Amino acid sequence: MGSLITPHCSNCKFPFKQMMVGGGMRDFLESVKIPFSCYDCGTLSVQNIYSPSKKCSKCRKEMVMFGKEVSDMDSDEYRDCVFDWGMGSFGSEGYVLMNEKYQCPKCKTHNLLFENTGMWD
Repeated sequence: MGSLITPHCSNCKFPFKQMMVGGGMRDFLESVKIPFSCYDCGTLSVQNIYSPSKKCSKCRKEMVMFGKEVSDMDSDEYRDCVFDWGMGSFGSEGYVLMNEKYQCPKCKTHNLLFENTGMWD
């Protein structure tokens, strides 16, 4: 089951759209969407973390991942996250999007926060 997250920049107030992250019941082993940013053209979108290429659909430049892949999702340091996804068949490897400020692709300041706004399947 995936999550709905909404990015908010407290500096530029750009009206970012809600994003569907995670994976669905049918394809979660091959496709897990997470947020990425293109700082060249200001695009914010979701990309499959398993895809070898993360190119921007507008300008074709390489996109930058928000959040991080981690080896121990059970660690206390990842408790305050907006979204997480277990990716290892066994163990606690995964991805976390922490509840912290990120660089906004529009205004380039570190005032972008993600808010968990629901779930999807």
